[in-house]
Amino acid sequence: MKKLLSILLAIVLIISIVPLGAFDIDVNAYEWAEEGYYYYYVSNGEATIYYVDHSISGDVVIPSTLGGYPVTKIAGFPMDDGYSGCKNITSITIPKTLTNISDGGVFGSCENLKSFIVEEGHKYFCAVDGVLFSKDLDVLYQYPAGKTDSSYTIPHGVKTIYNRAFAGCKYLTNVLIFKEVTSIWYQVFAGCKNLTDIWYEGVNQNDFINISYENDELFSATWHYDSCALGLLHDYNDEGICNVCSKVKILQYIEYEIFNNEVTITGCDGSISGDVVIPSTIEGYPVTRIGYGAFSFCDGITSVVIPDS
Repeated sequence: MKKLLSILLAIVLIISIVPLGAFDIDVNAYEWAEEGYYYYYVSNGEATIYYVDHSISGDVVIPSTLGGYPVTKIAGFPMDDGYSGCKNITSITIPKTLTNISDGGVFGSCENLKSFIVEEGHKYFCAVDGVLFSKDLDVLYQYPAGKTDSSYTIPHGVKTIYNRAFAGCKYLTNVLIFKEVTSIWYQVFAGCKNLTDIWYEGVNQNDFINISYENDELFSATWHYDSCALGLLHDYNDEGICNVCSKVKILQYIEYEIFNNEVTITGCDGSISGDVVIPSTIEGYPVTRIGYGAFSFCDGITSVVIPDS
């Protein structure tokens, strides 16, 4: 209760020294309360989480209701002791009631967060490989800061990367961005101190992407243009056909890419059918990942065998 009172006092102090009209918030219109780890306010019969106690840890399931009101918005998460208040959280489950995350990076201080989980049937959000997206995959909202992969390919279809979407991702070194991305909001890679390379499908990001201010980490990295696979630039044959983008088809139409001595299955020919066995190695490298949507258009497949690798 002391923490709640101190937060409210801070808000009152700020409002008392700022000219009236500077804020659209009417404090008296909200019902402020706390329940368990969560501090929230109620407006129009809906609850908004604005703070979570820093002692919260492990696999966190955000409640669908607080005080009997549906939780529809997150305006803040643990921000305590130098913005490290949620360092013990490992996963976050998003309830179906949630419709709005008001600011990107609200989970960015969760330095050990490995994955997001979205309740089945959610209308507004989804999770792919632990990363939080809008339901239609148009927007990438948050990449878990504790995810230990050194490289990441932003999925096809993503148009907007939300502000602070990759905040605190200290393990990332390489990111692939396709030309479908048209908007990168501010501070997207804040705190990504090991980010070294951006692989971009286009020839000039300024011609295609609206990049907001305060993206120092993004511009400090080395940009590789005309690239459609991590670590690989386009390679055109005499007929002008890109060999890299078409990828090499092997083992009954499976497509793949190799990066950091590991193989990712990226797709398959739509004509493939029957039983498919994914190999444990390709070209001597272990098959470690199956990319998002790799088998989306292979309707004729009846079974898939996954290797131990």
